Amino acid sequence: MTSQKSFVMENRREKKGESVIRDPNRIKSFCDYLATVWETYFPDWRFGQLIENIIDWENTSPFYLEESDWIDLINRFVGEFGASSYTTGVITNEN
Repeated sequence: MTSQKSFVMENRREKKGESVIRDPNRIKSFCDYLATVWETYFPDWRFGQLIENIIDWENTSPFYLEESDWIDLINRFVGEFGASSYTTGVITNEN
């Protein structure tokens, strides 16, 4: 099991040699953004289905993505699949 100290250390980022804790205010705005995208473009998808499709499409690991990276990734995903995937919930090379 991960200790609280190591968890805190893993959730810090390096900025010019000093450890900086991320702004907790980013969480609600990011979750609101994700909810809007999910409700607007992929309302029939389960949460895991949405995230898995985005991750598989980009072929990336979500572990190191900052919220700003997620927003960019989701915007590109919606641009490519938002309208065509609305009813099927399936991502194909034809979309």
